[in-house]
Amino acid sequence: MSTSRSRYGSKIQTITSRSFGCHDGLASVIAMASAAAAQAPADDFDSVASSQKPPGAPPDGLNDEILRWTYYLQQSNRLLSPGAPAPIARSTAMTYGASYDAVNSISAIGTPYLGKVPVPSDCSDDRQRCLAAAVNNAASLALEGSVSQPDVISYVRAARQFENSRIGSGQSAAAGRKVGRLAAEQMLGARQNDGSDNNTPYVPGTVPGAWRPTGDHPRHRTRRSRRDHRPRKTTPDAAGLGR
Repeated sequence: MSTSRSRYGSKIQTITSRSFGCHDGLASVIAMASAAAAQAPADDFDSVASSQKPPGAPPDGLNDEILRWTYYLQQSNRLLSPGAPAPIARSTAMTYGASYDAVNSISAIGTPYLGKVPVPSDCSDDRQRCLAAAVNNAASLALEGSVSQPDVISYVRAARQFENSRIGSGQSAAAGRKVGRLAAEQMLGARQNDGSDNNTPYVPGTVPGAWRPTGDHPRHRTRRSRRDHRPRKTTPDAAGLGR
């Protein structure tokens, strides 16, 4: 593995493991996808005015599209209300899984997660731009489709538009956007009936091992709460003595 690929892989594995607690296998998959999608120098892409950046946008010098969407994903998670762990874990996995399949369809780097999608021949004219456009569409469309909060959806759309402006146009970019859209649709289709929208209220059971609310019984207070109610000890100085 080249130095560039190793560097990008190490970055994405560290970010995902610390920020999202990803399983080692998922982090490794993301690392491979990130390495394959590592971008060319910034001046190879069309730039946009910094005033158009969405909140939480990555720094200008960061040219790895998967790492860039890690920033947008984190900002999206901050906007979620409530930001429950299970929906965040689901949307994170879907975002990176679609990105991986998009990249793997263009540059084979491992076993597909759901499957490879068709890649237009125009992608080979500028493979780096094609990869960037593919990741941008795959990540944004998968993330957008995995949430329902209107302001989060608006944010993701603004981030996608900003990245499209940065990546630029042309046949290779258009080919990449098609690959990313197909990978996102594949992911959203696979998770359409996964039970994530099941909001059936929990009914406490009575059999051994079934969780039941603990209530306000003193025996159920934590040690810390009992400590907090103990009289505070004072030192001579604190009592105004011995000065």
